[in-house]
Amino acid sequence: MPESTDISLDNAGYMLAPGAYQRTQDGMAEGRTGRIVMRDFFGGQHRALQLERDRGWDGIGTGPALDGQGVVPWPLIASTSLATGGPTPLASTPVPTATVNEYVFFAIGGKLYRTTQLIATTWTTPAEVWDAGTGITISSLAWYNDDLLVALGDDGDLMYLQYPSGPATPLLAGERARHVVSYAGFALWSEAQPAGATNEIRMVTGSGVESRYLDARVTRLTTAGARVWAASNTSLYSFTGRVRETLIPNPGWTTGSTEPTSIPALRWSGEWDPFFQHGSWSDDDDYTFLLGFGGRLITWLGKRVVEHNPSGDRAGWRDLGLGGRTCRGACIAGGYLVVALEAIDGASEVWLWNGAGWWLLLRDETGVTRWIWPTNLSGAGDWDMMLFRDGSLGIDLARLHWRSDSRNTLPATGSYVTSMLDANECDKDKAWRKVGAVFATPDIHGDEDSIDQVTVSLDWSDDAGVTWHTAGIRALAATAGDARQFALDADIASDGAVSRWIMLRARWSSVSSWAPVLTGLWTEFEVLDAPARRRRWQLAVAAHDQVVRRDGGEMSRSGRQLIADLWLAWKDGTTLPFRDIDYDAEPTERRVRIVGIKEEVARPADAGEIGDAMIQLTLVEV
Repeated sequence: MPESTDISLDNAGYMLAPGAYQRTQDGMAEGRTGRIVMRDFFGGQHRALQLERDRGWDGIGTGPALDGQGVVPWPLIASTSLATGGPTPLASTPVPTATVNEYVFFAIGGKLYRTTQLIATTWTTPAEVWDAGTGITISSLAWYNDDLLVALGDDGDLMYLQYPSGPATPLLAGERARHVVSYAGFALWSEAQPAGATNEIRMVTGSGVESRYLDARVTRLTTAGARVWAASNTSLYSFTGRVRETLIPNPGWTTGSTEPTSIPALRWSGEWDPFFQHGSWSDDDDYTFLLGFGGRLITWLGKRVVEHNPSGDRAGWRDLGLGGRTCRGACIAGGYLVVALEAIDGASEVWLWNGAGWWLLLRDETGVTRWIWPTNLSGAGDWDMMLFRDGSLGIDLARLHWRSDSRNTLPATGSYVTSMLDANECDKDKAWRKVGAVFATPDIHGDEDSIDQVTVSLDWSDDAGVTWHTAGIRALAATAGDARQFALDADIASDGAVSRWIMLRARWSSVSSWAPVLTGLWTEFEVLDAPARRRRWQLAVAAHDQVVRRDGGEMSRSGRQLIADLWLAWKDGTTLPFRDIDYDAEPTERRVRIVGIKEEVARPADAGEIGDAMIQLTLVEV
């Protein structure tokens, strides 16, 4: 039977005012457009999914410029080698180092080497200065009153080598050391006697040698932040004592002797304080390094780089966001923390930390080259840092600071890759429409008169970096009119990139004496929403006496009753059965709620006697 009224709401019929019916979709519009812009690079790299506005994912051979507002190729790395015929550096055996006066000393196996002088501007092959002997491994080095302490583990006595080339003599006969440091003018070392206590620390006083005992085997001994640090299998200890003159019982005094009962002697004040208890030994590479950086202690613990902040709201231990299978050493060089490690995927990586973020220096996914034991060069030969290679005499030198146009920090190539970008809507597909890169700087980064053609490229990937598509390429010299500021951008075909994520990559090649500064990366997109499919109605109900129905009859309810019923349905806020105006053609009854109601009365003076109004309703499908 055909419906007798225009609509049915809560099983009651209503007639609509002419021209007052509208049916639309409800919810957000589909195909919303947006834009992502990255214009700050202060936070470095190693963020897989975009969280901060100033961090990217990776890219080898780039670093911060313009105080973090830009990115340039950096640093310069040169490959050379150690002298042939010498021992080979190994990942399993640390390479100890120490800087004494004008040289950096390091040891491989039983041989001690020194670099070119720190003031030299040309690098020369490190020279051998002492050989501990066949089958002996040098385990630690330390500056000692402008000379050098050389620890040989349980292979031999702790040696004192006169600067710069020897000779070497035992510091104290019979004393053997695994790790050695110099503190407050005196030597401290971890005991390395074959039958000695592995938790013992020996401390020279000037009047002899004292001992202190920790809770477990001493695995590391170093100085940082004006303290001595000792790591054991379960704890980390710090020491800030000093050697002082005190009175001790006179061993030569006997009853009736005229000798004094006490004599002066030098003794260490203070004790080793437990600084951090981690409870259990994670792996043999725990505390591979203990370094002071930016007023904080940084170490490798539990397969992560962590720092200890002594004060402030974030006091205590904090993960610095870098980890891997194992650590291959670290150093402070040129004002940066340099960490070599084996990544989770087995690749060999070298990272630099500037206090704000990590920057990827080197990566070899094949494992053919494994960089180990970063060493600070303190500017020797105009280089800042040296990396050894596992099982090879090859070494790599890194220049972290610009010294001149001819001794700059520019590598031949570099790249910067953003994190995976999702416009804060990782649950929705996007059609990526356009990508771009901006290069800008008030001063040319390098030689402003250079005519060398540098090529810059912009790429994008919508499959997490598996495949890359080039959007734009440009080659230009520093003398080009727009070398200080230019842009690369390109449209993407309508169906060329549809995904939830996108990554952008900037690349430099043929770099020698100058480089454009990347200051921005951006992309435009359209969100392909799939909102809940529901209807929304805007309609006006005629509410007065004797409303004529579709079939020509009159509605039995008065105008007042119609008005009252609609206001009550709105007040209850419940879902109501609803039949639309086309119910006869499509007999589907839907559930709706009244989310808006408005009553308009043409003659307010008559409202007390008769019900005559126009009721505007907003209905939403549930």
